[in-house]
Amino acid sequence: MRKRLFYIILVALAGACTPEEQDNPWIGPTCYDGIRNQDEEEIDCGGRCMQCEVFVPVVSPCTSALSDNTLRINDRNVVAAISDYSCDISTVGYTIAILIDGVDSFVVHLGGSGKPTKSGTYTIVSDIYSVGTTEAAIHYEESGYDYPFTNYGGTIYVTVTKDKKITAEFCSVTLNSRDYWGYEVYYRIVSGRISGCLQ
Repeated sequence: MRKRLFYIILVALAGACTPEEQDNPWIGPTCYDGIRNQDEEEIDCGGRCMQCEVFVPVVSPCTSALSDNTLRINDRNVVAAISDYSCDISTVGYTIAILIDGVDSFVVHLGGSGKPTKSGTYTIVSDIYSVGTTEAAIHYEESGYDYPFTNYGGTIYVTVTKDKKITAEFCSVTLNSRDYWGYEVYYRIVSGRISGCLQ
């Protein structure tokens, strides 16, 4: 009897010392174990666990007229190579910068506390230094002009796909800049789809 009890205790202790939860015979599968088991559709979601997040694309009104990684500035199409991208977390939230022809820069600031994790819309504001959680700003520097082009209205449509790809779209956003003296105003109308960033 003692020998049997000793073996039972030994097996229980050996099972309890298993470092990985999924290998431990004393712990059943849960919805928080980081493993796709039970009847889960994805890791820790679906089936008996909470419903999996559905990635629904946010469609901009001009999506059919846009091409991947292409900006339209007035009547000029600019195609951005992935090597011309910079996608970083910034003090504003998340910044996507594109170098154009090695000289000009086009920057989209998405407000928040880091990279977007789900699809949504952002209202465009003019001040790039105080962008709220659901706000965005566009900052375009074009050679030959004293000040950058910015704007004060419009919407940026952001889609985060299941594979964590971030796409930002915007349609016919008016940007303006002034000359050095502040008298003459210059305008640019921009549309684009930026899809070179991963979450």
